[in-house]
Amino acid sequence: MKIKISTATRIFHQIARLSNTERGLSFQAMRQLYISCITSVADYGVSIWWNNQKYLLEKYQKLQNSALRKILEAFKTSFYMAMELEAAIISPKARFNRICKNYALRIMQIPKNHPIRLRVSASFPPYNNGAELNWEKYLDWNEKNQAIETEIAEISSNSNSEFEQRQRHRKKRRKIKKKSKKEVSQLFKITAQIADLLSSLKTERIKQKWNAPWTQNLTSLIDIQISELDKEKTAILHHNKIQKILRNNEDNSNIILYSDESKNEQSNKLKAGVIYTTNLVINQSLSWNLGSGMEVFDAELFAIEKAFEIAFKNRQLNTEKVWIFSDSQAAIKRLKNSSLKSDQYYIQSIRK
Repeated sequence: MKIKISTATRIFHQIARLSNTERGLSFQAMRQLYISCITSVADYGVSIWWNNQKYLLEKYQKLQNSALRKILEAFKTSFYMAMELEAAIISPKARFNRICKNYALRIMQIPKNHPIRLRVSASFPPYNNGAELNWEKYLDWNEKNQAIETEIAEISSNSNSEFEQRQRHRKKRRKIKKKSKKEVSQLFKITAQIADLLSSLKTERIKQKWNAPWTQNLTSLIDIQISELDKEKTAILHHNKIQKILRNNEDNSNIILYSDESKNEQSNKLKAGVIYTTNLVINQSLSWNLGSGMEVFDAELFAIEKAFEIAFKNRQLNTEKVWIFSDSQAAIKRLKNSSLKSDQYYIQSIRK
């Protein structure tokens, strides 16, 4: 930790030369440099050692205070909490806890035979890996330290004193209450941080085999286009494209689908919908109630995946092209990215 703090401090002093009170980088640029170049170095390996150590937290807080004064060009006596709010930078303690919780969530998504997964408690979801430890010495990830009552029986003395020789036939028994704490591994401490969330937590499982090196990306199977124009010009361009498709679609060889989502602000529930047509005269609309356990991004990908499914079921022998339109650039960009991220299930379903 000392090496990382000293390295981050050295980087901070180098970056600090790029800004001063008269000229230099802007507030936004200095803030971005601090987050990307300093905290990334200082926070390396936090999940291995972080256990609310106050003496280490003070060193990280001191480094952040110096960076905040340089970013905001504030006085040395400025209150650090106010500077964190002004610069929109979270405190080191909150940052470390977030790193550990994210690591615990990542553990839930790694394969069952992963070395880290094999060292997690058998009771930690979603797998039962059968990992067993000496539970007389170690606490499980969801247990708390309790006072353990131990009994010391038949304490006899080996002294050769005259008094003890007379009392040799007597044996003393007594009970001693001793507070002893079981050891808790760092991995168990990390997983315990999300114990309160597990009852209502729905974590998506990621399968590495879906992203095999020889697997074709969607960009090689589908022509994915994202307009870079503003909304008004994009709407005009879309209208012209639809008119062109309809002029060449007398034999209904082109399938047109629109996917979208809607959210009820009062009930916080999501719905996904798809419109299917070949000529914009006869339309078929379908909708799904997704509840409140999904995000808008998930609903958009769900609707796109359903659009592909509907197009596959309604294809004919003369079907040449399938056009699917969506107003979510984030969802379309996710289709182009085949990395192991959220909503991998929808990407795999579309690929099939």
